[in-house]
Amino acid sequence: MADRRTIGGIVAVCAGISILLTIGLAVHYQCLHRPTRAYVQSNQSNLPPPLPIHVDCAPRLGRITLGAFAPETMPFTSISLESLDSDYAYAQYRAAVRSCYRVDLADMNYLGVGLPNWQARYSSLDHWLVRASKYGDPTIAIEPIGPSGYGAFTDGPEMASLRSVFGDAASKGITVWVRFASESNLKYSVYSVYNNPCKITEYRNSVRWFRAYMPKNVRLVFSPLINTAYLQNPKQLFTLRRMYEPGAYDRIGGTLYATSWLRPRIAFDWYYRFMRQVDPSTPFQICELGSIYPRSDEVRAFLIRVAAGQWPGVQRVNLFAGDLNPLAVNEHGHFGFILPGENSSYLSDLLASGASSDAVSLDSAHLSHLEELGAGWRSPLMTLTGTVVTYPNRLGDFYLSAEDVTDDLGVCTALSPARSKHIVLSEDCIGAETVTMLHIGQSIQVTGWDSGSGSALRATQIIEQ
Repeated sequence: MADRRTIGGIVAVCAGISILLTIGLAVHYQCLHRPTRAYVQSNQSNLPPPLPIHVDCAPRLGRITLGAFAPETMPFTSISLESLDSDYAYAQYRAAVRSCYRVDLADMNYLGVGLPNWQARYSSLDHWLVRASKYGDPTIAIEPIGPSGYGAFTDGPEMASLRSVFGDAASKGITVWVRFASESNLKYSVYSVYNNPCKITEYRNSVRWFRAYMPKNVRLVFSPLINTAYLQNPKQLFTLRRMYEPGAYDRIGGTLYATSWLRPRIAFDWYYRFMRQVDPSTPFQICELGSIYPRSDEVRAFLIRVAAGQWPGVQRVNLFAGDLNPLAVNEHGHFGFILPGENSSYLSDLLASGASSDAVSLDSAHLSHLEELGAGWRSPLMTLTGTVVTYPNRLGDFYLSAEDVTDDLGVCTALSPARSKHIVLSEDCIGAETVTMLHIGQSIQVTGWDSGSGSALRATQIIEQ
């Protein structure tokens, strides 16, 4: 979390970039830099053997378990390890999470290493792990934010103390998922390895050392920032391929934020395919899933797709529920899963509904129910013909002066030309790329799902007339 989000500084991706071109670039670049089979085998030979299958008791939604770091549930209180050290503070936090989400999401937090006074933080970590384990496998992001950087990962008093904490957790049957040097692909992170072969080598050596040094209950997660990688700067792609070492991690992770320009399904689909070229078998985890409020319906729909197994091997999704930094908020708006004026998350009905679903698969009836909850939009499917009356905003939304409407039964109803309809793009809208070229007075046809209030249409197809 040190020097956390620079998302606000990311240059917006042009809406017209073709997904096929995106994937093609990733494949082409991968062919140039893929490690040889001999290289991979030689590097795997010194790694510890695979760990036995472990069952996580965190709440489930279809195929995934769910966790969260949720500062928005305690807006005026820190939820750092030290702040939650008292049993009273931790009980308050857990009650707030349960109240907002209607399920006891597994816990996640952050630990800086290489800093003075580490003894107090490790005592708090020890206490936190025991309490957090009641809600599922805890996740901790370990970040080398001290002056020595990756030099903190050496056999000295601090790492010996950390090993003792994890060993104590092992004796209690606790499995700990460690996001090692999370988001180190960020160019301006204090422990960044971006486009720096020497730093990347130092990072890889630290990963291998840490894995061998810590007890077997410690599972490692690869955790870059997906938003930055998705821009597909060749230096970023180089960094990710050189950072990742097949066999060194128990999960391929990443942090993903639905912003004013990033759509979660499209970005994660690209990242999943990209990493599957590098490693075809290691399970996945979304280490942090965050979103600005206008992306709420897309995030719900994305979670349903993940839970239903659209991307095989995804095992855990952790929410980052709250604002990032002032720069990101200024650029994209507020982040979180509790809409302004509400006292519970817009995901609560979805999570509570799916918490008892089968861990292996979702039957068609349950998936249909989740899709209805996730979309937030309902029948009938409608087709509107009209003229554009406002320019699209940065999310692609616009208003249409509807002349007539035809529902999915073929019934046509004439509307007043003065009646305008709010058009909101669905995640999979056909013809969405034409929205950037719409002009006032243009005649178009829009098909989509009417909202419950009847004030907006979730567009699934846009056709120019």
